[in-house]
Amino acid sequence: MILNKNFLLCSIGGMLLGTLGDQFHLISNTLGYPDHYGFYLPHQQPFWVPALMFTAGVALYIGHGLFQQSRFYDLRASSFIKGNIIAVFYFIMHSLSGFIPKDTSLLPTFVLLLLTIIIALVSKIKFSGILFSIFGSIVGVLAESFLVNINVFYYTKENLLFLGVPVWLGCLYFVACLGTYEILESQKIVKVEVNHESL
Repeated sequence: MILNKNFLLCSIGGMLLGTLGDQFHLISNTLGYPDHYGFYLPHQQPFWVPALMFTAGVALYIGHGLFQQSRFYDLRASSFIKGNIIAVFYFIMHSLSGFIPKDTSLLPTFVLLLLTIIIALVSKIKFSGILFSIFGSIVGVLAESFLVNINVFYYTKENLLFLGVPVWLGCLYFVACLGTYEILESQKIVKVEVNHESL
C-alpha cells in the first residue's frame, strides 16, 4: 500500500505541477514547441506533455528507491508537511521563473539560485537529501538538453542558455527533488513506526 501511495504522489504530483509549470513557461515565452504535433492543449502545449511529466515523476520515485541502497543514505526522520511546503515553493519558482526579466542576463539564475539556497538552509534537509537533489538536478538538466537537441521542444533565445537549456533550470530540479525526497522519506518513517507499534 505504501509503495502504491508513494508512486501516485510522485507520478500524479509530477504530472500536475510539471504540466502547470510548463503552461506558465509557454505563457511567458520561456519555451516553445515545434508546429508539427497536431493536437495541442491550451497555449500550444502538446497533448503528450502531461505524460512526459508523469514519466519524470516516476523517474523520481525510482531514483529515490535506488538512492536508498547507496552508502550516502541517511535514516533520520523526515517531515511530510515540510516536503509539501517545499513542493509548493517549487511550483512557485517554476511558475515565476519565466516572468523574471531575462535579456540573456544572470538575473533569473541569481534569483532562483538564491531562493534554492534559502529553501535548502531553512528546511534543514538531511545531507542525503541534498546529494539526491544534486544528482537529480544533473540528470534532469541533461535529459532536457537531450530533448532540446532532438527538437522535441526549445527554450527561447531570451534565456541565457547552456547546452540548449536555461542556466537556472538546475535550481528548479534541485528544489523538486528536495521536496520529493522529504515527502517519500516521511512516508517510509510512518510505515516503520506503524510496524513497530503492531509488534
